[in-house]
Amino acid sequence: MTTVARKFCPSNPELSDIVEPPSVHISSSLRSWKIDRRRVSDLVTHMASRLGVAHLEVHVSFVGPAAMRRINKQFREKDKSTDVLSFPQMEWQSPKLVQKTAKASKSAESTRRNRDMLRGTRGGLVSFHHESVLGDMIICLDAAEKNAREDGNPVAKEVCFLLAHGMLHLCGHDHQNPAEKKLMFGEQAALMEQLEGSWRSCVRRTR
Repeated sequence: MTTVARKFCPSNPELSDIVEPPSVHISSSLRSWKIDRRRVSDLVTHMASRLGVAHLEVHVSFVGPAAMRRINKQFREKDKSTDVLSFPQMEWQSPKLVQKTAKASKSAESTRRNRDMLRGTRGGLVSFHHESVLGDMIICLDAAEKNAREDGNPVAKEVCFLLAHGMLHLCGHDHQNPAEKKLMFGEQAALMEQLEGSWRSCVRRTR
């Protein structure tokens, strides 16, 4: 599982952007995979709601191993492909935690609390490029398929797992030490449990 990358990942010229409401942008030009953009958007939106960041944009790009290797080498100086990379556009004073319901994230008090949790200027916000963007996630579907095969899971479930992992990185989580790992993986399990199989058919290989 790949750690977070702190640099902004520019748009890949090989990818074609498709915008999905409310604020999930999905990109892919992979011909060997069928991506249900609406379902992926719904998964990310659900996670964002549970993490109290539904008001922020998220960008998700699905790529092949060669593109992932180039991105990983450029931004992390690792000359190999990987399964998921996260590029946060904000820093959090403490990691965002998964809520049992989305109601709290819509309240004025919660909005104030979210703002106060951010570190930096202008009401606590640090945004490297744009104050409405949570960040970018890059997922290699071939790596997801390999992970799924090794774990005996459907590839769609693995993609959902990687989306949850990436979202938590965007919300301030990491797994560099045992305490961080325990918290992050616990929150990841909570997100997966809440989704209850709604990941089915979000992606599938076409050839």
